[in-house]
Amino acid sequence: MCKKIIFYLILLQAGVVMTAHARALELFSDSLKINYQYDYIFMVLLSRESITSPNGSVNKSSVYIRPYEYNPGTPYVDSLVANGYYSIPLETIHYDHGNVVGGSVTTFYPSGKLMPKEVMALEIPSTGITQTFAYSNYTPYPEPPGWVYGLNPDPHYKLRVMLDKYNDKQKVLQKTIVGGTTTSYVMGYNSRYTIAEITNAKEEEVAYTSFEKRSPGTWQFSGVASIDETAPMGTQCYELSGGALSKAGLPANKIYQLSYWKKAGASINISGATVIKTITGRQLNGWEYVVVQLSVNGIVSLSGSGYIDEVRLHPKDAMMVSYCYRPLFGKISECDARGNTQYWEYDALQRPKFELDRDKNIVKSYDYHIKN
Repeated sequence: MCKKIIFYLILLQAGVVMTAHARALELFSDSLKINYQYDYIFMVLLSRESITSPNGSVNKSSVYIRPYEYNPGTPYVDSLVANGYYSIPLETIHYDHGNVVGGSVTTFYPSGKLMPKEVMALEIPSTGITQTFAYSNYTPYPEPPGWVYGLNPDPHYKLRVMLDKYNDKQKVLQKTIVGGTTTSYVMGYNSRYTIAEITNAKEEEVAYTSFEKRSPGTWQFSGVASIDETAPMGTQCYELSGGALSKAGLPANKIYQLSYWKKAGASINISGATVIKTITGRQLNGWEYVVVQLSVNGIVSLSGSGYIDEVRLHPKDAMMVSYCYRPLFGKISECDARGNTQYWEYDALQRPKFELDRDKNIVKSYDYHIKN
């Protein structure tokens, strides 16, 4: 197979404005060429790529439209441009032999930050849409009455994903698949990592904490976590006598599932909700797993004495997966929706050393050898 790179650079000058157009042809075989076309102002930004036959016909291509290619008029597009976010494609269109076969449009919150709000995808009718499709930065001529400048998606685009909520660190807290489920997230470690992912639940319907450093989660409590190497999740737990845990603002008239690990001798009291059923699960290193079904009326509080860990709350028909990390190393534990936990240990060079099952039995080990 032959491979060579050919670069073309054309400089254009109009008045005092200097623009540039760069094109690269990458030859993979004697029959097909991959063409890369870059923006005439920002040469590092790819605007189009295509696969062509020897006769020059285009087999497949993709087009990328970025914020600075729109007329002012859409607040979030104008905000992205004003804050220098030029490189993010707002629309991507895919062609196959001249026919539109796919595309997406991403909208953003008008905050001036990279916070996507909605993702739309093309819905392709059986007859195709090549003759009726318009780019989202298209302005018709003559302009129809009431035409609004800015980003105007083609009518064939349909909403697919909504990113409903963010925290103050621009991390997604809730997303919704149109016609599907809502997934919410709890962030930890100063919002660097996701510590819980809850499927089929809204952000205001869930609460989670495993009391790790810089990861209080979404339960409210005033006490201080304690280091305990036997803790079922992570390396810290919480003494309830230091202050109750509470979660307010829960939608009422729903059945919730509360689960937690309690250390031998702990006494847990639940208030603000009606207990429907309590199930005592397995034990591990002096800890016991407990699952409680609750009828909630806006708030749930846990008080008492003794140590508690991995406290989860979500609607009964939701599922939660949680994670703990050792910063600069990686994930050290992951607990699935049924409360089964998998563990990881690392060596002094931050490399994975052991994988352990829910009973902390080694199921996989890693050895490293330096090749001479």
